[in-house]
Amino acid sequence: MFKKSFVLVLLLSLLISSAVQAQTFTFFSAAEPNDWEDSQVGQWIQDEFGVTLEIEYIVGDINTKTGLMIASGDFPDLIFANETQDRFVDAESLIPLNELIEEYGVNTKKLYGPIMDKIKKADGNIYFLPRSRANRDLMNPTAGFWIQRAVLAEFDWPVIETVDQYFELIRKYADKYPMINGQETIGIRLLTDGWRAFTIENTPAVIMGSQNDGNVIVDQETYQAKTFVDEDFARDYYQKLNQMYLGGYLDPESFVANYDQYIAALSTGAVLGVAYDQTWQIGPANTTLSEAGLDERMFVCLPVKMTADIKDRYQDPGTLVVRDGIGISVNCKDPVAAFKFLDRLQSEEVQKMLRWGLVGQDYLVDQDGRMYRTKEMRENHQNVNYMYRIGVVGNESRNGFPTAPNWYKYADGNSWDPTGQVEEIRASYTDWDKKVLAAYGKDTYPEMFDQPTISPYGYAWDISIPDGHPAIIANTKLRDLQSEYLAKLVLAETGEYEQVWLEYLKKVERIDLEAYENYLTQKIRERVEAWGQ
Repeated sequence: MFKKSFVLVLLLSLLISSAVQAQTFTFFSAAEPNDWEDSQVGQWIQDEFGVTLEIEYIVGDINTKTGLMIASGDFPDLIFANETQDRFVDAESLIPLNELIEEYGVNTKKLYGPIMDKIKKADGNIYFLPRSRANRDLMNPTAGFWIQRAVLAEFDWPVIETVDQYFELIRKYADKYPMINGQETIGIRLLTDGWRAFTIENTPAVIMGSQNDGNVIVDQETYQAKTFVDEDFARDYYQKLNQMYLGGYLDPESFVANYDQYIAALSTGAVLGVAYDQTWQIGPANTTLSEAGLDERMFVCLPVKMTADIKDRYQDPGTLVVRDGIGISVNCKDPVAAFKFLDRLQSEEVQKMLRWGLVGQDYLVDQDGRMYRTKEMRENHQNVNYMYRIGVVGNESRNGFPTAPNWYKYADGNSWDPTGQVEEIRASYTDWDKKVLAAYGKDTYPEMFDQPTISPYGYAWDISIPDGHPAIIANTKLRDLQSEYLAKLVLAETGEYEQVWLEYLKKVERIDLEAYENYLTQKIRERVEAWGQ
């Protein structure tokens, strides 16, 4: 019934779209509010396409919002629901795009052609166009443990490989300099705000050499997924954080502050380190420090592991993520026009604006046709407010707009994004960057890490779990338990850590982790087989 109805809607929309010149599309975006529709690029695109976007941004919890929308059946024309996108697919709230791609997807076929089979669901249909997060950052590391440049310089650029070495260096510097610029020195800050708490939840796995697969470590030979929350190395890591807290080196505000407060704290220059975070999250703090002339207080990312012999997998090799993207709802009155809009967003002309900005304002073109930026342009693109005002989506593919990885090339040979342009990488490093890299004998920051390994299944956290499934119930209970107990563990008083850990383990044992592990294992193996890698 659903597919027959869609065919009728498609035929009707063909007649309607031929007569209608201007279009207004409602759009739900799970991205943080950014007013893209009012930006320079957003305005140009809407004017050029004869389209008006009425965007409703997420406010509050995405799961609650998704549930309400599905229950009511009141859907906007376009939906980008982040990690809950598959719930709309399961509820038959999104139309299949296969016929539209075949008929009108000139640009879609170019961008998604190599991965078309990977974005199909089990029924063979494509319900949304995933935003690409398969970038390869050749200039910055993907993630790791962060430390101020001043700390490394103070001790003559030591090689830091282990958690113990990292914490010891921070203790030494904090003891030597209890005040920084009139403020009390803070050794370590953590990020635990909402979904961003993966930076503390997943750390035990990444310091053991796992890629960031969420709440599991995946055996790379058998593809068996296993939770690690009750492993000895998890206990040991959180105990090390507890020792930092008891010594006065870890800020307890870590467990009550939101993301903005976290960035504000890092931006003061008084915080020496962050025990695991990703570059895109910590970036605003480094930008603020740079703008304040505190380059020596900016953070450097290090491949810290539990032991020196472990091979790190911090660097993202360009792994495809297929859990979310933009889809067209069953309530859309003109799905053909809506898809044509999405396809035009993928044209090279538009992609250059979405990824580079406006020619003459955000980048220039030399006599050989190479795109490049001035120092001022690069600095502008480090300013989040400027990027919002211009409407450049950058690596995050804000609002879920379809795009290509930064290592793709335009027809003229330029990289899809400035982060893929070799000349831009070289020119973007400051004198301080060059000083740090020279001290460690490297040309770029990613060279400080082990070479990335491409995952044949993507990421375990990218796998959607149906509502009500025992696996999602188990995962929800586990996340809730972590939210409660990781703070208790890290902030445990002297002599209380083991007691809190045992209490935590007893509650973990009540969760059906096997259901969660088995479901992910099954889906990971299915991906490996289907993706042919």
